[in-house]
Parts: sequence; C-alpha cells; structure tokens
Amino acid sequence: MDQTSQSDDETLLQFMQRFAQGRDPKNVVILVNSIDAALRAQKTQRDRIFRAAVRKNKAVHLNSGEVLSYFDCENVMVGLQLETGCSVRLCNSPELVADIIITYTKALADRPFKKEDSFSFHGDLGPGATRKALKEAGDKTGLIWQHQLLQYPGVSTPVASAIITKYPSPSHLLKAYGNCSSQKEAESLLEDIQVRRGAGVIASTRRVGASISKRIHFSMTCKQASELLSN
Repeated sequence: MDQTSQSDDETLLQFMQRFAQGRDPKNVVILVNSIDAALRAQKTQRDRIFRAAVRKNKAVHLNSGEVLSYFDCENVMVGLQLETGCSVRLCNSPELVADIIITYTKALADRPFKKEDSFSFHGDLGPGATRKALKEAGDKTGLIWQHQLLQYPGVSTPVASAIITKYPSPSHLLKAYGNCSSQKEAESLLEDIQVRRGAGVIASTRRVGASISKRIHFSMTCKQASELLSN
C-alpha cells in the first residue's frame, strides 16, 4: 500500500503514525483544507433533511453520531499533534494552502544560506548588522570584528558597536585582557560598557552585562579547543 494513502480500515491517527515513520515529526506538517466549508455543508444537509421531513409531516430521525462539530475537529487535531509530534495547520481556502506551501518552500530554500551566514566571518554582515558605526574609522577589519562579536549569544548590533567603540579590534581587547591584574577583572572588563539604544526621546542606555563580558573573555583567552562556550 502506498505510504501516502489511507486504507478504509485505518484511522487518521494510525495513518499519520505510519506516515511519520522514518521521518522527523517536526518536519511533518498536516494541512487541513476547507474544514469550515465541510461543516457548513454537513449542517445544510441536515437542515434540508429536517425541512423535507417536516413538510411531509413525518418523524425526523437524525443520527447524532454522524454529526461532526468544530470542537470534535479541534480534539482530533490536538490529539494528532500530541501523539505524533507533527504540526497541524487549518486552511480555509486554496489560496491559504498555496501561501503556506510557498512559505515553507522559501524557508527550505534559504536555510543553507542562512546556516552558512551564521558561521562565516567573511562577506556581508548577518541580519540586523549595520556598517554605520564602523564607517567613521575607515577600518575594514572592524566589519569582521563586528561580525565575530555578533556570533555570541545575546550580542546585538548596538552591543557589538559599543564594544568596538572602546576596543576597535580583537588585538586591542586581548591587550586590555593582558593588562588586567586578575582573571576576575578580565572577565568583567566589558561589563560596564554603556550600550545606547534608540534615538531622541526614546533613547535608552544599558550595560553590556556580566554574562556577555564573561563569555567573550572565555572565548578570546581559552587555549583548549575542546572547551565549550556556554549559551
């Protein structure tokens, strides 16, 4: 039997469990199309049967077990997600189905490039990075230095720019670390650097913080390649 087809004696849950075998459930998305239209059609059909029976003055016997409500559909969708780990998306029009497919297709197509940008210190800067803070210095090395700082968890463009303003290159920072009298002093070297965010009446400032300062110090001074940089 085709893995993508459902047999008559197979429940939807059994079908999805079989379909998800050998696949990462996080990569499986179930699109439920036109559920609202199906429920409206069901109600219209029942109303039509009821009206026809009333006109003929006959007793109406409707099998309530065949009635499917939106609440029933939601229970099924929640159960599928809990049991299989897959995602379920409701789509009430062909246009929405097409939009979702386009979104996933674009995300998959961009994924290799985003992954490459995340680990490369060359070329253009990553998302959110700007060159404005470095143009005045006229130092192209600063662009790579900023990109390197942006790789650290929690380091945004304003934080990186604030660090670069005081330490224009990695060598400046390493020299400052060498002048510290203790490891504790070195770990907190960047902690109190002021980071300016926004402009005008909405401008605000904050510190780089101990966590980022310690993380950068560890990365810049560690001599063991096997050591892990904590998040």
